[in-house]
Amino acid sequence: MQFYTSYFGNIGALPKNATLVSISLWSPRGWNGKHIKQLAPTEDILLEYKRMPDKIRYTDRHMSEVLGKRSADGLVKAISEKWGDGTYVFLCYEKPGQFCHRRLVARWLEKA
Repeated sequence: MQFYTSYFGNIGALPKNATLVSISLWSPRGWNGKHIKQLAPTEDILLEYKRMPDKIRYTDRHMSEVLGKRSADGLVKAISEKWGDGTYVFLCYEKPGQFCHRRLVARWLEKA
């Protein structure tokens, strides 16, 4: 299995054979694709970040409250069992270069 990250605005440029997976708390209107809400930041984490944009606090909270409660190996196994092996692209809203939880998820998977 291969995992990549991108953003919803780039869907048209992604490989047609890739399985697109939203990892946002809320997917775009009309999204009919796959969704792993368990990788998204909680609403509380998002609201706190909007009030006080502290990347370190956001990262700490996402790692402990979201990813820390899951097993990367277990996630990979569950994806494989549910959707098969293949190429997966995890999507959210932020463009490349913007701070985003996609990179946190990618690093978490890479460590596993």
